[in-house]
Amino acid sequence: MVYCNITNEEMFDGWYNDNTGEYFKYEKDYLNHIDKIIEETLIWHNVDLKDKDAMKKVFLKEEQVELPISVDDRLEYAYNHLGCYWSEWLEDEEE
Repeated sequence: MVYCNITNEEMFDGWYNDNTGEYFKYEKDYLNHIDKIIEETLIWHNVDLKDKDAMKKVFLKEEQVELPISVDDRLEYAYNHLGCYWSEWLEDEEE
């Protein structure tokens, strides 16, 4: 059985982070997770999070991709660079 790491709700589909082993039932929680990873990346590179231009430049230089802003860009970035993806799971037949 798979449970959301945020809500502890049972899941049969949703997002999964292969690097952390976390499951997300709701897109808003998954996007928050992606945003935290992006923020941690910027902090790691000593970027002032209030300076949007510096954020874009450093992210492009260090990550070699543009800073993902839109929902679609963040989902694509997570898929391509963070080991995150949407999937479906079957109910465990033993339960």
